[in-house]
Amino acid sequence: MADTITTNYNLTKPEVGGSDDSWGDKVNTDLDLIDTQMKVNANAVEAVKSNAAPKNLILNGDMRISQRGSFTTATTLVNDIYTLDMIKGFVAGDAVGDSTIQDITRKVKINVSTAFSAGVAAIAQPIEDYVYLQGKTITISAKVKSNSSQARIYFWDGVSVIGSSAHTGGGTEETLTATATVSASADATNALVVGLVSAAAGNVSAALNDYVEVTDIQLEVGSLATGFDYRSYNEELARCKRYCNELCSEINEPVALASNYSSTTAIACVRYEVEMMATPTLTVAAPTAFSIFTNGSSVSQSTGLGSYGITKKSINLNFATSGLPVGSPSFVRTRFSSASILLTSDL
Repeated sequence: MADTITTNYNLTKPEVGGSDDSWGDKVNTDLDLIDTQMKVNANAVEAVKSNAAPKNLILNGDMRISQRGSFTTATTLVNDIYTLDMIKGFVAGDAVGDSTIQDITRKVKINVSTAFSAGVAAIAQPIEDYVYLQGKTITISAKVKSNSSQARIYFWDGVSVIGSSAHTGGGTEETLTATATVSASADATNALVVGLVSAAAGNVSAALNDYVEVTDIQLEVGSLATGFDYRSYNEELARCKRYCNELCSEINEPVALASNYSSTTAIACVRYEVEMMATPTLTVAAPTAFSIFTNGSSVSQSTGLGSYGITKKSINLNFATSGLPVGSPSFVRTRFSSASILLTSDL
């Protein structure tokens, strides 16, 4: 019986009972073909994954989105403080209480308000999809202006610091870049960090009025720092809403349609535009600054605002008031710009 060929990859199936001397060559040839095809398949899968992922894995790297409000006045830099969306405070050692953070046009500024000898004053952003980065070569970059040579950018992958680049301290804007390979064991404690910090993620010294201004932060897969990936405002806002979702913050802003559950409670079910990372925390400012309209007439302002049934996808808001016709539909809007409903599920 002669050799036969497989249907899909034309692999040789040696003749049963044929010469033993020829079997090895034929099997080796087949294994080479299989190996080549598996590599082609693997490359195709990686190409699909790369195309599906955004080029820049940092969110709000150009500092445009600020759902929590305006932070143009310097405020004390503390751990986990968020000013602009996804821009998280990171402070340690002597720098605690000795630095401020401030949003300036399309930038974040850290300023040393009291000199310190051993501390960290920086901003950070964790990457939610860290599994995607495991074992990959990445390049980090940012535009940094500073008068300190202790200003740096680095990436902590959850195992160790990889990639670090320092500013010259000359007071001009420089593009800092670093390339490294992420650990195969990278975990959720990862973060890209920019600020006054050592190359080993440790403490540094800083003088009064040392500062760091940062914008265009980028983390991309590959060994080259390419141009910053500018996304449209709406696309960037949608990405940020997975972690912070401002439902309202302006005067006379529509909030939701509601149903009058009782004469004192109107319930509104709000479905988010974007599913949040986790069940969010609700923060309400000025809960008495909402108006409830029923049958074309305005009811007196809300006397309180609570919630139940909060999930990653939606929330039920309970507006307290008085004099509602039970069972009627109603409409809720803000009365003043002080009214705000904020949902957060920060990394």
